[in-house]
Amino acid sequence: MKHVKHQYHHDHSQHLINTPVVPMPEPTETKHQGVDFAPPEHEVAERAYYIFLNHGGHCGHDLDHWLEAEVELATEHNIALNGGMPALTGK
Repeated sequence: MKHVKHQYHHDHSQHLINTPVVPMPEPTETKHQGVDFAPPEHEVAERAYYIFLNHGGHCGHDLDHWLEAEVELATEHNIALNGGMPALTGK
């Protein structure tokens, strides 16, 4: 039995003709505060080390400590940007 390869090709360009174009909103500084901030690696490492020590110095939680350090540093950065007030996240 001969295997026949089926090709399913559909031209989608017809559907694009009547599709309305919705412009993207202009980015605002408020929406992006802290989003592009990444604390320097050496600061995260230092903070993660202190978290490690404060949690008793038990091994095996290095990723948890690192992520907690990133969150703390980003939060502090956002608070500093907002004049001492925590940023509202909409949650």
